[in-house]
Amino acid sequence: MTRDQRHYDAQVVQTVWTGGAPVISAFRATDFGAVGDGVTDCTAALRQAIAAAAEAGGGSIWLAAGRYRISGTLKLPRSVYLVGEWQAPPRGLGQGTILLACPPADHPEPLLIVDQSAGVVGLTIYYPEQRLDSPIPYPAAIQLGEVMGDFASIRNVTLVNPYIGILVGPLNNELHTVQNVYGCPLKVGIAINKTYDIGRIEEVHFSPEYWCDYPQSGIERERLTEWLRREAIGMRIQRSDWEYVYRFTTVDYGIGIAFDKDPESPDVTDGANGQMYGLSLTGARICIKLDYLNTIGLAMTNSRFETVTGGVAVQAGPHFASVAQFHGCSLETEGRAIAMAAAATGTLSFHQATINRHASSTEEEAFAVDIEGGTLLMNSCDFSGIERCVRLHGGVQAASVLGSRAIDAAQFVSMGEEDGRVVIDADVSRGERMAYPELELGEAPAPQGQALIVATHAPYGACPDGVRDNTAIFQDALQQLAEQGGGTLFVPPGQYRFEGSLVVPSGTEIRGVSEMPHHTMGGGTVLLTVQGEGDEEAEPFLVLSGGCGLRGVTVWHPDQSYSSVKRYPWTIQSRGRGNWLVYVTFGNSYKAVDFGSYPSGGHYIEFLAGCALREGLYIGSSDEAGWVKNVHMNPHFYFRTSMAGLPGGARDRTEEETMFHETLAYMDVHLEYAFRFGRTWQETVFNSFSYRSYVGLRMEEQDGAAFRGVLLGTGCDGTVKGMIIASTDPDGLLMINTNVDIVNDAYLYLTPPAGAAFKLKLANSIFGGYNLNPQYGIVVEGGEVHIEQAHFRANSALFRNGAIKLYNGRLHVQTCTFSHIGPIHGEGFSRQQDVTDISIGSAGEAVVEGNVAKDTFKVVDYTEGRAVLRGNVAATS
Repeated sequence: MTRDQRHYDAQVVQTVWTGGAPVISAFRATDFGAVGDGVTDCTAALRQAIAAAAEAGGGSIWLAAGRYRISGTLKLPRSVYLVGEWQAPPRGLGQGTILLACPPADHPEPLLIVDQSAGVVGLTIYYPEQRLDSPIPYPAAIQLGEVMGDFASIRNVTLVNPYIGILVGPLNNELHTVQNVYGCPLKVGIAINKTYDIGRIEEVHFSPEYWCDYPQSGIERERLTEWLRREAIGMRIQRSDWEYVYRFTTVDYGIGIAFDKDPESPDVTDGANGQMYGLSLTGARICIKLDYLNTIGLAMTNSRFETVTGGVAVQAGPHFASVAQFHGCSLETEGRAIAMAAAATGTLSFHQATINRHASSTEEEAFAVDIEGGTLLMNSCDFSGIERCVRLHGGVQAASVLGSRAIDAAQFVSMGEEDGRVVIDADVSRGERMAYPELELGEAPAPQGQALIVATHAPYGACPDGVRDNTAIFQDALQQLAEQGGGTLFVPPGQYRFEGSLVVPSGTEIRGVSEMPHHTMGGGTVLLTVQGEGDEEAEPFLVLSGGCGLRGVTVWHPDQSYSSVKRYPWTIQSRGRGNWLVYVTFGNSYKAVDFGSYPSGGHYIEFLAGCALREGLYIGSSDEAGWVKNVHMNPHFYFRTSMAGLPGGARDRTEEETMFHETLAYMDVHLEYAFRFGRTWQETVFNSFSYRSYVGLRMEEQDGAAFRGVLLGTGCDGTVKGMIIASTDPDGLLMINTNVDIVNDAYLYLTPPAGAAFKLKLANSIFGGYNLNPQYGIVVEGGEVHIEQAHFRANSALFRNGAIKLYNGRLHVQTCTFSHIGPIHGEGFSRQQDVTDISIGSAGEAVVEGNVAKDTFKVVDYTEGRAVLRGNVAATS
């Protein structure tokens, strides 16, 4: 349907606190009768505003500062955003845009339900009738996604006192995004289930202070703390296929994070896996409660756990059968730091942990680490204030505790027999303790000028019918903005066709209606390009001059064919410094985004999402700090489009299925890389993910230099070759919380040129393949490689290739778990038999220590005994 957007009333909203890019809204809640006096029921008015925005194809509904009483559920359909005035606590408590949640106590639905490609930005939610003596069990304040709710999002929200804060699921959902949330949910902060594609939780903070300090709350901190410690869970995660969590904190919640099984899961992936960094869970009875994970497992890094008297920092229950890895974590306890049940068969792995006890109340709690079953790995850990460090019961399958020393003159005491399954050696030399980088995640830039042009307004008259060529209209509008000192070209919802190339001038931005990450099936502002069809060397569709950007749009090639792929030039190319892409989705690019061919320092890329067919995201030629954050690539941005009405997209579910298989087959052969990095300086690559490609990540030399920076949470899933790293900076490359899952060839190829300085450290990694035996694992052809804590879900089953194969160079492998999981057989996974874990070539040097493998640990050593092997164990079934 083509909408007449000539009167789409987009305006810049004057805000008090909201920084960054200006708020642009075509729908003001007050125009629909909403009154922020705290008395008037605004439910009907806001529903009218939401309906108007949806009818227009999407947009932001602005709620000015005030107190808006809500008595029923508000549902945000795709491409509709509820936006208010907000500032983070403590300063923002009781200020800005506040929704007073006043539903009947028996109201069955959440206050806000957010559909796919929709979101909530800048609100405080307060339940004025909530009480502490007998809390009202309201439904969740916000539910993300109903059915396949891709990119349902929350940003900058305070949840003062809901019973349940955020509900993700329980119906099928994908790509939830929760950023900058504060509050004091009374029962569950965030509940996640049935997430079938990546979820992201960032900067979420739950504490009693947010209710106690709310103006005129009258809540006593001591009583509220007592309730929370007894009843509350910060986050509960059941099925989630890959959850990113960054800086999640709880204060005085009984359970910080609980992992459990989804009893309704239709397949063998019935729990969670994820990568987590910078957690702080304090004042808890149990900080991390591991009842169930899927077979991929968990990587948790640089986090702090602190319990109350009698508490447990990390507790693995009887059904725990996966691998949970903790790297550089601090465990402060007044009870046990680590405990695992007798019936557990999984592995708890700790590297460079610090375990400190303040007090002990019983003899049982006198052991800081109390393991009744499963497997324990501890390497280079410090115990402070503890006389009895580790107790291993008879049901333990295996344990390796190396270089883990008691300090402050405490005595190291262990229980258990050293029968080959258990190795304890506190005197093993420990390497230099890893220093975590100071992560600076940057802030999204904004256009330098305040001018606003709405593309569909006179005199420009852009047409969103998907037929008329808008190239000249847009270029004229951009030039006018540049002459006015910069500003925003706002593009209302609709499909705009372009037959030529656009050059975005310095100081300007093309902006669509999407305030948050969005899917191709979400509608919104769509730019249809046929520029350069058949000629991949032609001018790109969008050229960013420098100091300019793109925000909140989808780019789509309407004439692309999944059955006969056409060549196109780069969809977006940066030709200057300081360019940005924020909330940009590309559906079916041949060559997606090039920030590497021209100088690109100071770039900022956040929530770039989509499907590329030949080349994905290229970053290089950068001599200033740059950021690549939360990039997400997946072929479903191409094939899952039957409800979007995109030309050349799927027409129905049947065609979606056909496109799925044909697109994946093409990408496995032709998508050269999802991510490619050349020369960079102070680059931060944060929680970025790709699914399906020939190579997931490629790192190479450019102009005599290589990548300089840090990669945190890089995930490459469903690739043929996971990563190829051919060059590192002389100071080395650090990759933290890396996760690689392949469909055929190898996890990593490390291929430095002969004689080149090459140093790589992989800290807290996960490597696997779903339902297959890979041909190779990690292939090391030279350099200095340190694999510090990793889970190898599956090894190569070919002749002595192993999970790690060293041809040349120096290799250090420690605190790794080799699970030997094979393809699916019957209702579960099979077990690999008689596979090699590590193969050490005659030209290599290796130290292999403190690792565990299922059933047998096998090293093939061609160095005639020069390799150092110590403290490696096999876990019996």
